[in-house]
Order: sequence, then C-alpha cells, then structure tokens
Amino acid sequence: MLINELFEVESDAVVFYGENGSKVSLHDFQAASEIVAYSLKEKGVRRASIVTDDACWFAIALLACWIAGIEPVVPGLAGPQLMTREKARYGTILARSQRKFRYGPGTLAIDELVRGSHRIPFHHLDEKLEYSVFTSGSTGEPKEIRRSLGEVCAEASSVISHFNPVFDQTDCFASTVPCRHSFGLMFRVLVPMFVGLPTCRQIFRSEENFLYKKYDSPFVVTSPSFLKRLSDTAKGPRASGVVSSGGNLPRYAVDLGEKFFSCPITEIYGTTEYGAIGIRERKESDAVWRPFGGFSVSNADERRLQVLSPYDRKVHVLDDLGKANPDGTFEFSGRSGRIVKLEGSALSLDRIEYLIRKDDFIRDAAACPITIGNRDFIGAAVVLSERGSDVRRASGSESMFLLNLRKRLSAAMDPVEIPRVVRIMGGFPEDPMGKLPEGWPGSLFRSIGY
Repeated sequence: MLINELFEVESDAVVFYGENGSKVSLHDFQAASEIVAYSLKEKGVRRASIVTDDACWFAIALLACWIAGIEPVVPGLAGPQLMTREKARYGTILARSQRKFRYGPGTLAIDELVRGSHRIPFHHLDEKLEYSVFTSGSTGEPKEIRRSLGEVCAEASSVISHFNPVFDQTDCFASTVPCRHSFGLMFRVLVPMFVGLPTCRQIFRSEENFLYKKYDSPFVVTSPSFLKRLSDTAKGPRASGVVSSGGNLPRYAVDLGEKFFSCPITEIYGTTEYGAIGIRERKESDAVWRPFGGFSVSNADERRLQVLSPYDRKVHVLDDLGKANPDGTFEFSGRSGRIVKLEGSALSLDRIEYLIRKDDFIRDAAACPITIGNRDFIGAAVVLSERGSDVRRASGSESMFLLNLRKRLSAAMDPVEIPRVVRIMGGFPEDPMGKLPEGWPGSLFRSIGY
C-alpha cells in the first residue's frame, strides 16, 4: 500500500511549501504526525474532525489519527454550530490555534499538540482503516460516507499511473480546492506525497495568487467555479497540467483556463463514495467521458448511470443521469436530485442550465422551479457573455433583450423548459467549496416574490 511504502525509508524530501518560503520535509512531517498521534491517544480521542484548510496541518492530523487508531472525519461544509451541537457525529474537533475559538470548549489545536515530546512511531497501517466524509448530497442534510485507506491508496495509484508523464514535468502542486473536498484530499495531500513532489500549503483563492507566487511548472488542482472567474486578459504560470472536478465545465471556462495556464484542461468525474470514475480532455465542446481507474460504466435504467467498482467488484447505481455508449465511454448530464416535475413533465435542471449556457449571450446559468400564482415555471439566473452584454446595451430595454433571449432559447428547448423569469447577475455566490450555496438560486427568486 502506497502510504506504507512512503515511510519505509527516511527522507528529507520537501513535501510542503509555505507562503513565506518555509519548507516541511517528509522526515519532519512524519515526526509531527507521530507526536500528534500520541497526544490524541493520551487524551482519549476516538473520532476527530479536521477543519483546517492548511494542507500540511490537515495531512499531519489525518496521518496522526490513523497512527493512533482514531477515525478521522472530513466534515465538508459543516459549520461550527452544527459540529459542536452534534458531537457524536463529528467527534473531537481538530483546528489551528487561531481558529480554535470558533468551535468552543474541547477543540484541540493541531499546532499546539505538535509541541509534545512523546510519540507513537509510525507502523504499517491496515488497509481496512477508514475515514468518514460528510457531504450535503442532494438534500442539504449532512450525509456520512465512509471510505477505506486501501481504497483511496488504490485510487491514488490509478491517478499516478495516468498522470506520471505529466508529474515528471512538475515542480509542485498548487490547488484552489480545500482539503475537505474529497478531490482536494486526493490531489493536495495524498498524490503529491506519493509521487515525491511538494504541494503548496495554502489555497490559491484567486488568479492574483498565481500571479505573485512564482512557481515553475505547477500541477494545478481546481474547480469549475475558479476557472469561470478567470479574466480573459491575465496570464498565469505555464502549468504542467490542470485538473478540474466538481461539475461539467462550460466551454468558455475551458478556454479561459487553457489561456491562463497555457495548458489543456483535464476534467475528472467522480463521487465522494467512489472517488474518480471518469476522465476527459476538453479538446471538443461536448467530449465524452472515459472510465477511469478500473471502473466500467453502464445504464441502470434509461436515465441513471451505474458503475462496476474495481474495489469491491460490485455494481453501484449512482445518483447521476447520463448515457453509456457501446464503446465504453459515457455522457454525464446531471444529478438525479435535480429533476423537477412541471406540467406533468420530469425536467432536468442540469440540462436546462446546459442549454442556456450554449447560447452566445450567456456565460453562466443557474435554474430552479418558481411559482407564479398557482402555476409552476422555471426561473433562471444568468451571467451574460461579452457579446450578450453588448447586445443588452444596444437593445436599449432589458425587457426587450430578455424577450429576444427567450426566443433564442426556444430553438433548442421545449416550451416548458424555457425560463419564465430571468435575472441577470454580475456573478454567482459561492460556498467555501466553490459551489453554489445550498438552495440558490431558489432563495434569490423567493426574495423577489416567486
């Protein structure tokens, strides 16, 4: 198992870069994890949620839990109030000392635990060790998903096999995704250490971070939300590779990312339960997905996808919609939890958003059901493209522009799919994961009376 092989030989190789030029070696990282493991064991901790976005402290806490036989928890978007209220679910909270006050009494600071003098020496870890991830799923309620250490190491091995030629040209990893995202955990912590490359401790939250931090040939781990925000004039570092996960990338975001990083964009399709399932290089606007890491993909019914997992050799039906093709490739069209019933028809909000984004006037779109009187319709919030903004100004009337837009959309959409109400936005809000906040844009339309 890769994690056991990592520590078989003592090494001073750098595994983390800090903002101030500081470096952490594999030797120091292991020692810190062993000290924290002893402290957690001594304090009787049985289950611990890790809430820091610093990749180094996160990794130290994660390894310490496994060494000490404690179940680590990746709490996702769970906030301090929920975590302190539901201690049985989230266990002891591990945070940085400056954030400790947010989580109340009983919270332990990782950077204080590491000052101890006793340690539990690293020993070969059992592949059956688990960690828990909380995801909002399709309901907004925290949903616990458990994965084994052996499984995530096998996934990391598949990632490394696929990207090895790229990693040979890479100097470091840089990420816009937090560790509490399963994609971030894989690409900010596990894969960099397993391939012997350093990763930047801090999250790159804006394009400016890439402009003033000078790294040669970074491998960039990102998301659709970050790529959508890139300006079309800025130029970042020439990346060795760029991977994005967290939703389908619209074509304009692919173009922005490729221009900024001077590198093709690779998309990874996956779930929290099973990790990376599919992969595609966006050379075409509607590129199909190829199965990844030993998965095979088929249709469970006319709408939903299912996978044969290489980990347990069982078939699992996904909460995702799509079409499996005869050549083994597949298409992903959205989440089954985003199906709404209108006028007796089952409509996919993901499909509606996809069709709206295909219009030249639109840069991004988010759709939801709305109610007008006693009837249900589709409402959409949109961000205009440069061309759309020009046409809007030239039309002289926003109502005329929106009428024209709805006529344009009618060429590709069924009448029931066409948004009855459209709100033009300068940009969309985001949660800490870089995704739309739960319940948005429904909350936007409710605030204006729909």
